[in-house]
Amino acid sequence: MTPTSSGIGPSIVRTVIPLIVGFLLTWALKAGFDLDDDSVTNVVTVIVTGVYYALVRFLEVHVNPSLGWLLGLAKPPVYVSPDDMPADVEVVDSSEH
Repeated sequence: MTPTSSGIGPSIVRTVIPLIVGFLLTWALKAGFDLDDDSVTNVVTVIVTGVYYALVRFLEVHVNPSLGWLLGLAKPPVYVSPDDMPADVEVVDSSEH
């Protein structure tokens, strides 16, 4: 894995886990209600997922870093700035594509 992609895998895991948890929590909440409208379910899923992610990130930063496991990995991804890259690694500007 190159330094430019070292944060991609963890960032994907830490994005997908809240989506799964948001879906499952929405499904559990919906079980007690008769919500047939897909758009209502989608909005509730997004809200629940966003709140879950924000809460876990807050707890991870302000309470205990090991709580990051609630996002799938206990350690946030590390992104390297182009200035800190080793000289032999080519930096590609994705905004040019």
